[in-house]
Amino acid sequence: MTAISIPLDLRYPVADRAISEDADRLRGSLRDAARPDTSVSLADAEEKLQAALAEAWKIDADVDLATEEYARSFLNALPLALQRSVDVQVEPAGEVVFEWESSPRWILTLAINERGRIAYSGIFGSGRTRGSEIFEGTVPDAVALSLARVCQR
Repeated sequence: MTAISIPLDLRYPVADRAISEDADRLRGSLRDAARPDTSVSLADAEEKLQAALAEAWKIDADVDLATEEYARSFLNALPLALQRSVDVQVEPAGEVVFEWESSPRWILTLAINERGRIAYSGIFGSGRTRGSEIFEGTVPDAVALSLARVCQR
C-alpha cells in the first residue's frame, strides 16, 4: 500500500509522512511539480486558455463567463510546472478541458463547467481513476492526487 499526504495548496511543503518508497517517489514528483519555474509565467498559462477560448467558435461551443472564470481560477491555482505542461481545449458543451499526458498510458483529463464542477478521468499505466469534485478556489485533494500521479511518470 502506498500513502502520501497531499496538501490542498500545492505551493507549500508537505510534512514528511510517506510510508513507502513509492510514496517517497510520489511525494518527490509532487514537490518537483510544485517548485517554481522562472521560465514560465502566469501569462503563458493564460495564453493557452485564451487561445482555446478563441477557437471555441470553430466547434460552435458557447463558453459562458462563469465557466471561463472557473477555468482561469483553476489554472492559476496550479503550480507553474503543471501550467506549463497542460493542454487546454474547449468542448462543444462549453466546458473547458485541461489535459496532461506524460506518456501514451499516463494521461489525466479534467473538464470544468459553469458551476465549478470538475469531472476528471485518468489512465496511469494499468490503473484508472475518475470522479468529480467542486472547485472552491484550491485544487481538490482527489484531483491533486491524480495530478501527482501523472507527474510521477
